[in-house]
Amino acid sequence: FVSPELAFRLLADANGTPGVAKPKRKAAVSLNYREQQLLDHFLQGLTNKEIAKHLNLRVGTVKHYATQLFRKMPVRNRLEAIVATQRMSCG
Repeated sequence: FVSPELAFRLLADANGTPGVAKPKRKAAVSLNYREQQLLDHFLQGLTNKEIAKHLNLRVGTVKHYATQLFRKMPVRNRLEAIVATQRMSCG
C-alpha cells in the first residue's frame, strides 16, 4: 500500500522536478478533555509526578494518558507533542 502523499513524492523525485510543492500534512487531532489537560501541563513543563498531583491521579495513570496522547498526535515523546502543538497554533 502506497499513500497518495508518498506516491506524489516518489513520482516528483523520479521525474527530477524540483520546485514541485509537496503537499502539507495537517491532520486535525481530536483530543479528549483529559488529554488536553495533559498537553497543557506538558506545555508548562511539569513532570509526570507534578501533573499527577495537579490532576489528583497516580503517576501510572498520567503515563497511560501520555501514551494515548502520543499515539493520537502521532509523536514519540512530550517534546515532540509540544513542538507539534506549537506548529499547529502558529500555522
